[in-house]
Amino acid sequence: MQHRRILIIDDDPKFREFATDTLKIAGFDTLSAHDGLSGIEMARATQPAVILLDMVMPGMDGITTCQRLKQDPALRHIPVVGVT
Repeated sequence: MQHRRILIIDDDPKFREFATDTLKIAGFDTLSAHDGLSGIEMARATQPAVILLDMVMPGMDGITTCQRLKQDPALRHIPVVGVT
């Protein structure tokens, strides 16, 4: 199985841990960020295959984060899955 990298952007550390553990069991590599801004920066640096994005976060919410991801030519191709 080809290893694919998934970026998890969520302010809840318990969800990040759960998602990381679950995805690793399924054979995926994961990265995580605790807020939208650091998630965007991490996406630029790592070019993940998919982003799991929490919609309800303090500061920059998931909708704004997604809009910024999709406005960036280097990131707009990455599928984003909204979670809440």
